[in-house]
Amino acid sequence: MPECCNDSLADLSVVVLSHNRREELRRNIAVLCSLRASTSFELIVVDNASDDGTREDLGILQRQHPELIVILSEQNLGVAAGRNLGWNAASRDFILSLDDDTRIDLDAMRSLCTALAASAATGIVTPRVVHAVTGLCQNEYAGKIHEPANFHGACHLLRRAAWQRVGELDPECSFGGEELDYAIRARSAGYATVCVPDVTVRHNNLVRPPALDRWRREQWLYNYSRVLFKHFPLGRALLYAGRSLLAHVLSGVRSHGVRIAPTLLAGAARGALSGRRRYVPLPKAVARFYASARLLPDFGNIPLWRKALSQLARKRFPAV
Repeated sequence: MPECCNDSLADLSVVVLSHNRREELRRNIAVLCSLRASTSFELIVVDNASDDGTREDLGILQRQHPELIVILSEQNLGVAAGRNLGWNAASRDFILSLDDDTRIDLDAMRSLCTALAASAATGIVTPRVVHAVTGLCQNEYAGKIHEPANFHGACHLLRRAAWQRVGELDPECSFGGEELDYAIRARSAGYATVCVPDVTVRHNNLVRPPALDRWRREQWLYNYSRVLFKHFPLGRALLYAGRSLLAHVLSGVRSHGVRIAPTLLAGAARGALSGRRRYVPLPKAVARFYASARLLPDFGNIPLWRKALSQLARKRFPAV
């Protein structure tokens, strides 16, 4: 069993994916470099063709910290392919994947490593993720379910043995769907995804401008639809995708008006066709696991009536 949980963190690679978050990256990489000075984890930054001065800052940081590994992509490869670059470059037994706006300390790193090392059947662990400013929890399943449907992309720890067996993240997932797809594939390969709610990291994601928000919604629906039709039988994929589509069309219309609806519908349809061309039946045990309406986070597996009742209960009995 890797001794990643000791003070040296010698079996840990930390991989940070960056794109146009100069201030966040400048702060976070400086902190990580400082943390590394007292340990020996490997630190890798992948920059996805930033044009806001990030690359120049990384050059300065690399001169100040020669142990920092910087990978500069000449094009924005998207989330999944960008992470693949870093994961392929990582040389340690455990790989901690962070977004450029995620803040973590050594205690959290060690605790995540301890949780992953505890069972060879665990391939991925994910902590409780809260907003760095508001403190609001961003993965509501934390503390409610031990083995969630997927993991929070802002921070997750991956076992190298699982990475080698499962393979790379689906590079077509430019934004959205990559975590669910990988969790499904990992479980199919015999590895569970486990949530560790007593470990908290902070994620300073920002409100996006309207044009970028529209693009993210479109990509999210395309990729989630593609992932569902890639893995689930046709009837179940239609059910899950239909529930997700309805929720996100209503949300998109509230934010951007009715003109966004045809674009979202078209994206979901394209994703369904693309995913169906790659359909491979899941092992029966994995199919049963993902069929549960109690499984969190929701990807369309929870009936709309149950979600409506849950929302009503929250309004009538708000948390104190």
